[in-house]
Amino acid sequence: MANACIHAGKRWVGQLVEALKKEYQETVTLTRWDWKAYGAMYLLRLDVDDQYDVGAQVQGFTRSQMRECGNPDSAYDGVRDEMERTIRWQFALLARQQQP
Repeated sequence: MANACIHAGKRWVGQLVEALKKEYQETVTLTRWDWKAYGAMYLLRLDVDDQYDVGAQVQGFTRSQMRECGNPDSAYDGVRDEMERTIRWQFALLARQQQP
């Protein structure tokens, strides 16, 4: 059950990243994004186009956050809301960095 929730959480984050990619398409050139697992941490990496000489934004989430995010129970809406705010903030930072 726990692994299924973690996979569901990763899918949820992936759908959110793709939605934000469309929302920020005028200001953020996101070339790719991916996950790296380090023990109990999951790192979400957002890469941008090299022409802006900007590296990437990396955000870490715990195994517990990923599991709770993937649980469809409304008791975990707060976790999903917080993760969305965090990822949205990362996109806002990238948009600022890519301003001419």
